[in-house]
Amino acid sequence: MYLILDTADMYLILNNADMYLILNAADRYLIPNTADRYLILNTGDMYIIPNTADRYLIPNTADMNLIPNTADRYLIPNTADRYLIPNTADRYLILNTADMNLILNTADIYLILHTVDMYLILDTADMYHILNNADMYLIPNTADRYLILNTGDMYLIPNTGDIYLILNTGDMYIILNTGDMYLILNVGGVYLLLTTGCINL
Repeated sequence: MYLILDTADMYLILNNADMYLILNAADRYLIPNTADRYLILNTGDMYIIPNTADRYLIPNTADMNLIPNTADRYLIPNTADRYLIPNTADRYLILNTADMNLILNTADIYLILHTVDMYLILDTADMYHILNNADMYLIPNTADRYLILNTGDMYLIPNTGDIYLILNTGDMYIILNTGDMYLILNVGGVYLLLTTGCINL
């Protein structure tokens, strides 16, 4: 287990300026960006947003566009002009009614619901659920057991496999790994590292 602190670039697994929270546990990255409202989950070689194999699902809350890319095919719903694009060959159904976008892919079983600030992405094969409601992100991954909750400045990530807990409230950062018992506290630029096991920096 490695905890890397770079005070020059202000990374402590968390970059508060750009609102990035990065956890790498055995090649798994969890990166929520609340400014642009992107959630990137990488378990193995799989990316849910923005890249799942060759498929891209990009929610853009400003322009309200959803763009899935499967192979070389792009399906772009435009909320202003209200486009409806069903593709029966690849089993895509995109319904755009004003503020609501629904994308269903029965082959890979994706369901994306966009109602103003809310995104729901369900992949029943890999069991991913992504909910974006204003500043709140909830991602349970039942396969790898990840849960990400972002409410304002607070990040909570329990991983029941490796048992990680990351809490960010304002200027305070607490990273707890109940396996190795790591605690990192940052208050106003002062860092305190406590552990009952070993620390590798």
